[in-house]
Amino acid sequence: FMFVKCEASGAVDFTVRYAEIGQVVTAIIVQMTVDFTLRSRDFRTIAVDNIKSLLKESLRGFTAFFGGARDLSPNVASMREALGACEEFAPETDPKLQIVPGKKMPFKNDLYNHCIKKLGLVVSDFEMLSMVVQKQNRGLVKNALEDHPAWKVVKEDFTSTYRDVTRALLISLQHCTKTPIMDERLLKLENITGVEELEGVEELMSEINQETARLKSLEEEGTSKVPAVYHDLRVRLTVAIKALKRMTNHCGSIGSYCVSKNAH
Repeated sequence: FMFVKCEASGAVDFTVRYAEIGQVVTAIIVQMTVDFTLRSRDFRTIAVDNIKSLLKESLRGFTAFFGGARDLSPNVASMREALGACEEFAPETDPKLQIVPGKKMPFKNDLYNHCIKKLGLVVSDFEMLSMVVQKQNRGLVKNALEDHPAWKVVKEDFTSTYRDVTRALLISLQHCTKTPIMDERLLKLENITGVEELEGVEELMSEINQETARLKSLEEEGTSKVPAVYHDLRVRLTVAIKALKRMTNHCGSIGSYCVSKNAH
């Protein structure tokens, strides 16, 4: 109404219009007050806490796998639950929903959505690991892998990649100013090549292929004699290694995205 064309008759009731402005302003103030009073944490904090929970449950799962746990289904369930919380809250992270943004830089909801998409794929691949090492396999997968020197390289590379990427991710999500992030934990990723690749995989596969006879004897000792592909220890080892390789790629993708969002 501020741009209403003036009329000689004065038919436009500016008093009513100004009253409408007052009502809108009052409504905004009330909304801000209610949000501040009822919400103990802002959406940025909630989003980061959800990611932290998912990363924590994922780390527990990886620790259980590398530690030789025979039943990873509880870890899968915990990871799925944490992932669900992240996905459910995702729409709330859109900065456009903020009535008064304030001085902080808008939340990186594109990074948030990218990471929960990739972490969802990590959870799916971990579920595949759970199927590979389920109870009836009696630790054969763990024993067969640990007998190979290259397995130590694979395990250390995966663990370090996950650690570096998750640290950088949390730093990026919590960053709320327009200045570049100069934290060395994020800058470290900028200087790492092949972050999306799992080191030692080719060597491990080569070592496994050279020990066909020994793996066959382990398989006959620890599994049933049912002639199925599922009971082939070499098949289970291959599936486990492929799953680790894919999870490394997903984590590396998150790390690369964090680096790309940190403009110098």
